[in-house]
Amino acid sequence: MTGERSEGKSPDPQLRVKELKREYARLAEVLKEARVVRRRLAALIQTLDGELANSRSSDLPDRVRKVAALQSTTIAEAAAVILGQSGPMRLADLMSELQEAGKLRRSEWAYSTLFTTLTRDERFVRVPQKRGVWRLRR
Repeated sequence: MTGERSEGKSPDPQLRVKELKREYARLAEVLKEARVVRRRLAALIQTLDGELANSRSSDLPDRVRKVAALQSTTIAEAAAVILGQSGPMRLADLMSELQEAGKLRRSEWAYSTLFTTLTRDERFVRVPQKRGVWRLRR
């Protein structure tokens, strides 16, 4: 069955040409839309690159390094790294840092999990007269 459909009829060539022209027009429209989106994205990227280059904040590279350093550690080791870099810290802030780094799940038990971890580990001690603040033992 060369050139024939399974129904046994050969398609009308003019009908097939019309179908192909419609499909071509539809694809041309999709391509046109994609080019518009691509131009918008390129402009946005250029704007963001410019803002990043003009940014005077050195916090971004430090944060990236900190998150990378915490990826293959336990919660206690990650907390030790953060407290070592930041000094004494509120437990809620430490919990947020660990959640950002993916070391502590965002759950209703996150605070108590971290509190228990710090309480049981001899490397950590509460700061006297400062509620909820922890530091590394000296």
